[in-house]
Amino acid sequence: MPTSSPTQPDTAQHDYTSSAAYEPGRSHAGVTIWTAYLGLIGTHFMLRVCGYRSIRRYLARYAPPRRFEERSEPIDVASIVDIVDWALVYYPTPVKCLHRSTLIAWLLKRRGVPAQLVIGCQHTPFYAHAWVELNGEVVNDPPSVREQYVEMERV
Repeated sequence: MPTSSPTQPDTAQHDYTSSAAYEPGRSHAGVTIWTAYLGLIGTHFMLRVCGYRSIRRYLARYAPPRRFEERSEPIDVASIVDIVDWALVYYPTPVKCLHRSTLIAWLLKRRGVPAQLVIGCQHTPFYAHAWVELNGEVVNDPPSVREQYVEMERV
């Protein structure tokens, strides 16, 4: 089980809710289906043209979380995940877990939530998977994903 690094920000005092469901037409922390759809296009393009290394570098360097104090309302993590899932319905090609998780991590980080993109694999049969964690909890997959896959990288 991975341990948190001492450089990881303390998020215990922040208010991240996950109870509200997605409501069509309402923006959740500035995220709409249109924003998520455009993000999917950008993520797909970057992974296809620039590769994973540039996505990793971008998440680590160019998408730093803004200070939480700048936000007046709490961030509803579950609704952002739901919005991305709704955008997937309208996306013309199948979306892999890496695209979905990268977009969710980016959207959350841009709103000051210290989300982490985690990539893991299972050995037999070999299979890799990507998911997003916040404070050690999986936000876009079942919690059992942490037992199914060995963590390879955390961004």
